[in-house]
Amino acid sequence: MIALAIMGIGLGIVMQLFSGSLQAAYKSGKYTDATLLARQKMEEVLLKNELEEGWESGVFSDDFRDFSWEVQIKPYQYADQPVKGQLGADNQVLIKMLQIEVKVSWEEGEKERRVSLLTLRTILKKETLFLS
Repeated sequence: MIALAIMGIGLGIVMQLFSGSLQAAYKSGKYTDATLLARQKMEEVLLKNELEEGWESGVFSDDFRDFSWEVQIKPYQYADQPVKGQLGADNQVLIKMLQIEVKVSWEEGEKERRVSLLTLRTILKKETLFLS
């Protein structure tokens, strides 16, 4: 009788551990999917010839309908002094830096989970030669 009780308690603990492992694997899979989707969206943005400041959002299609995305492009706030070679003959800054942030989110129970990627991209304001 005592052995049966000990075995029952042990079996209950093993089942809880197994359940926790399944939940961890599920969450890990969701984060992996979100990271890959965010990287894919970032690549789409970076392949554009011209980037414009702004914000857009949407939902992925097919197997990833429960994931939504946001892309925000804004000027990067950097040091007041331009780096050597950034100034043109008329003392205008020739290079502009943009900060690109991609967020992928999904609902998990009552919580919203999110993965965010951030990168910088430089663009030439106008065609001109750099100063040496």
